[in-house]
Amino acid sequence: MLQSSSNPHRAQRVAARPWLLVLAVLFICATAQNAAAVTIDATDRGWYGDNGTHRPAILNYLAGDCDGTTCVAGASTGIDEFRNFFVFDLSGVTAPIGAAKLRLHNTAGVAPFPNRDGFFSDVGSETYLVSQVSTSIASLVAGTGGIAAFNDLGIGATFGTFTATPADNGTFVEINLNGAAIAALNQASGLFAFGGAIATLNGTPDEETLFAFSDAGNLSDTQLELTVVPEPSTVLLLAAAIALLGALRTRRAPVPLTVRGR
Repeated sequence: MLQSSSNPHRAQRVAARPWLLVLAVLFICATAQNAAAVTIDATDRGWYGDNGTHRPAILNYLAGDCDGTTCVAGASTGIDEFRNFFVFDLSGVTAPIGAAKLRLHNTAGVAPFPNRDGFFSDVGSETYLVSQVSTSIASLVAGTGGIAAFNDLGIGATFGTFTATPADNGTFVEINLNGAAIAALNQASGLFAFGGAIATLNGTPDEETLFAFSDAGNLSDTQLELTVVPEPSTVLLLAAAIALLGALRTRRAPVPLTVRGR
């Protein structure tokens, strides 16, 4: 007499495997969407003085107290503090932003003005703060923001900080932006502005500067670097799952039989 029997637990495991493989394929397809780097040059930039002054034709982005023997802009204009801003066009960014940083060139003195460094401080270092801007961009770049715009550049939500030293002269200062900045960038469309200020000024008329003598015309000296993550296509994922299921159905091995006799 012949009798056949099967192992139901093993059959259940075999039946479950296609779905495990499908999940694995879906995960691979989703993570295969490679993050991409996007670099955007500033469309505008500049500074506001504490007297509300901004000159749209001047693209210098000085921050700090420029009232010493080398950086004399404060003394010549009656401005005790300068704060800067940068505007970027995000209209071409359609994928979610996963990370971002600002790259801002900080000059170094060269002949015939070897002392004209972008950074100078009597105490050796200063903290530069990047913040959210509430002032309308149209008003900001037109120079009509006044004292309110100057104040706004220093009090918004903090987007990032950087500790500057003399070693940063002649380099690109790179400021990694935090989660609040990433969230704001992902919610934005079109033009987006950052404000900047030195948060460690001592309150006396001297030289505590960053980005002094900055290039007045090369907008590629101020960049926003984004890491964007393309969203996986739902149609592609579904097609991959269906194709894999079809292949597994045709190749699934039958449940083995155990033959016993007596």
